Amino acid sequence: MGVGAGPGEHSAAEQSESSLATMGAPLLSSESSVRNVATENSQSQRGSGAGQQAGTLSSTERGASLRHLLCGGSPNVWRVILFSFLINLSGAVWQSSVWSPLLQSVFNSNIYLGIIAAAQGVGELSAAVLSGWGADRYGKEFFIRIAAAVGCLSVVAIAVGVHYEHLGTLIAASLASGASYGAFFPCVEAILADSVPAGRRTFLYNIKYGLETSSYVAGYAVTMCMFAYFGNHWDVRAMKIVVDVGLGMSLLATLLLFTIREEFTLKRMREAGLLSARSVDDLPEEEEEADEGDDEEEDDCTNHEALARAPGLIPQRFVPFAVAGKDLVVCLGSGMTTMYISLFLIDDYSVAPMQLQAVLIGCSVCSVLCSQTLGLITGDSGKCATADGKPRFNRIRMMLVPFTIGVFGMYYLALAKTTILSALAPTLAVYIVRSGVMNSMSGLSRAILMDLVPARNRAKWNVFESVSSVTWAGSAVVGGAIADRWDYRATFLITAACHTVGWAVVALASRNRDRPAKEVVAEVLAAEEAAAT
Repeated sequence: MGVGAGPGEHSAAEQSESSLATMGAPLLSSESSVRNVATENSQSQRGSGAGQQAGTLSSTERGASLRHLLCGGSPNVWRVILFSFLINLSGAVWQSSVWSPLLQSVFNSNIYLGIIAAAQGVGELSAAVLSGWGADRYGKEFFIRIAAAVGCLSVVAIAVGVHYEHLGTLIAASLASGASYGAFFPCVEAILADSVPAGRRTFLYNIKYGLETSSYVAGYAVTMCMFAYFGNHWDVRAMKIVVDVGLGMSLLATLLLFTIREEFTLKRMREAGLLSARSVDDLPEEEEEADEGDDEEEDDCTNHEALARAPGLIPQRFVPFAVAGKDLVVCLGSGMTTMYISLFLIDDYSVAPMQLQAVLIGCSVCSVLCSQTLGLITGDSGKCATADGKPRFNRIRMMLVPFTIGVFGMYYLALAKTTILSALAPTLAVYIVRSGVMNSMSGLSRAILMDLVPARNRAKWNVFESVSSVTWAGSAVVGGAIADRWDYRATFLITAACHTVGWAVVALASRNRDRPAKEVVAEVLAAEEAAAT
């Protein structure tokens, strides 16, 4: 987490599921994935003929569209993606793999583990609130640079605290690391969202998410190689070396934050004439209006009345709160197990370092498969799209499938102790599948939320997401106390209960629309006009 191993650029609710590590989707290199970009672009153009033409693009044209998305628009896009890759690579090397076992070996207490996590959460929460308040006044770029400087200092402090095994230094360093992440995360996410046209956002998040998964797999492989060299056992000296290597990678990644610029958002580049003609033509009208703050139509009373008549179990305007609330509840429950899942496998099943890395790689591969499946099903092209180029399946509704599997998997881990199913093989299988399906929802959840809220409010919603992601840190202290008093399975049961609440929230919103308010209003008015005639 923090600069050391940030919870990714998506929701930390799902990322925390595999011991602060596993998240992802594959780089969508399949033909149907690239077609998503073409179809989404065609929907933002005027006229019905453009949509039909996009569906018949050749392979060369689809590849050109992908290259244009990454290289022909804002340079913020590839810079944020590269930063995400490197910061998650470093996190996989040290924090996801050996951080909890190292602290447990040094301090011999789960509560100390929770206190260090809580310190990071307090710093993250405080900085996120400050960043959300000051981003509009002083600029997002200002807070990103401050956060990068603090992040570099925190990396050095963590290395010192690990070397001298000093609890106070580690707590202070974790506080600074959390503050760094809390300050830059909402600003970086808002700048990225403002640097990508609305019609391409889901596709871009899947690419970013996929590269993050690749970085985790690479990080686990690096850690596995180091333990193959030092010996396949939990030796404190070897774990310290692994942490030092990961921190060095983290420092390199943090320096990339200084290259992310507000002047490279689409609005600024268009005003400065820095966008190519194709980029200007591809920019959807909805995004232009949002960039310029022209939201009078959304605030119009008629639109609000029409929005209230949209179908669903809850009012449509509450859907963003439901999606964000799901992340909050899931993070709160995940904090009970985030810092301790690796210790559970080590203490109860004597899992060796290289075995643990193989398990984490398995979680990432499962996330890859689940995320790609979700991306294809919720895409705007292929067999899963309607004739007019819209997704056939509701994205919120589709989250229920992996969510259900994840909830049942956590109940299994909590309650299977006294049965034959508690053997190592079925436990690892359930853990890998459960982690994969839960993590697979992160990119989709982020894309839905960014589509549902106006552009002018994205930074504020990202602050809320950042605040949600730190709730796991507070509950980690409680989880550590429970684990010391009873066992790790007791924390799993509480996590399962919290995830059940999150599942219920998603179920309530599953009958609502997953599109921006303007599209929902237009759909409602069109349906009412058709019914009247």
